[in-house]
Amino acid sequence: MRTIDWVDGAIELVDQTLLPGKHVMLRVTAVDDLVDAIARLAVRGAP
Repeated sequence: MRTIDWVDGAIELVDQTLLPGKHVMLRVTAVDDLVDAIARLAVRGAP
């Protein structure tokens, strides 16, 4: 499973706030949306 990928000009990433119960991919096309995803911990690195 890929947790982050570049697809057709957008970033697709696993919404980690829903794990482990659901596997939902977010599609991010704007920098502001990526900043929001990082701020709300939808995507993050290792602790």
